[in-house]
Parts: sequence; structure tokens; C-alpha cells
Amino acid sequence: MQLSSINPIETKIINKVLHIFNLHYKKIMLSENRENNTKINFWKIYRLHWEKNRFIFDLFYKKRILSTKIMKSLISNELIDKELLKIWTLKGYEIVCSTNALKIAGEAPINTSICRVPLTIRSRKTYLFPDSKIGCISCSSGDGIKGKPIWWNTKIIRSK
Repeated sequence: MQLSSINPIETKIINKVLHIFNLHYKKIMLSENRENNTKINFWKIYRLHWEKNRFIFDLFYKKRILSTKIMKSLISNELIDKELLKIWTLKGYEIVCSTNALKIAGEAPINTSICRVPLTIRSRKTYLFPDSKIGCISCSSGDGIKGKPIWWNTKIIRSK
């Protein structure tokens, strides 16, 4: 990645982060050739996409480690999902799993996926089923675990 005239410490951090996530993407792609379950592999990619963008979002918005300059560079180089980061700043959409779970109409997103429906109001038939395209069970604010969506493979530990 070419991030010209940016703080070298930030560049080192972001290059390391992107490298690690790229290794994970490659691992998924290699496993896709060995496994027949394409749907699960797509779900893995959606989740990894969320994790990468959320990690960078938190470095910028919550921990304030990254500068606006490097964020603009990441966006202009299409290394992060600008639309997803923008949606996370809206009330009620803080942990949305993917822009594919929404339809953007003007400035306001509209929920289009089952994962955007809170678990408390779902029917028994759809209660713990993931979105068939994304693999997210729930990314409705309040349903998440530790500020993250509930994915098809999220480990849920019940307290006694």
C-alpha cells in the first residue's frame, strides 16, 4: 500500500493490520478450493470484512490512534468500506454486519435482512437462523455480544 506523506508510525500500524487481514482472506480463499460449502466461505468473508473494518474504525473513532489523513487515504485507496464505516456512526446501526443487510434510501438506511430484526421480536422459526447471504444472525443494536454482531459461528456461553 502506498500511503505517501503520512506519519510513519501510523503507516507501520495500518500496514501490519492490513497484512494480517489479507493473510486471513487468503486462508479463506485457499480453504474454499478444498471445501465444498461455498455459502460458509462467503459468510467467513463477510465476517472478516466486518472485523477488518471494525478494527480500523475503532482505531480511528474510539482509540484515536489513526489520523484523519490516513483514514482518507485508506478510503481513497478503497482499503476500507467507507459506507459501512459511515453507517456505524448512525444511532441504531452501530454494529450492523454489512451494507448488504440494508437498503440505502437517501441518507437513511432501511433494514432488509432478518439479521436487522431484534431477536426479541422474531418468530420461533427465524429466531436463531442467520441471513442466508451474509451469515449474520443478529446485528441489531442491543442483540450483539461485546459490541459485535452474532454470527453463525459465534460462541455463546450461558451463565449458570
